Amino acid sequence: MIDHSDGSSYRFSMWPRWDGTSLLPDWTDVRSVELYNHSAPTPVGRSPFDAYENINLATQHPNLVKQLESILISYFSENPRGLG
Repeated sequence: MIDHSDGSSYRFSMWPRWDGTSLLPDWTDVRSVELYNHSAPTPVGRSPFDAYENINLATQHPNLVKQLESILISYFSENPRGLG
């Protein structure tokens, strides 16, 4: 979860191709990007579990996606196995 400066909370995921030989993501071949806003109120009759991830907002927020991509790739470049 990412808390944005505008008060929104997002879940961001990138899906790079997985290199099974090196056991590392290939950041040059990202298959999908997901950005979901988790700050909206839960609709009546819906559970919080499935209420937020219905619309992928990645294409509507390209600048935010660029920022989050940079953070994620930088983290995994410094911690290739995701440990740290």
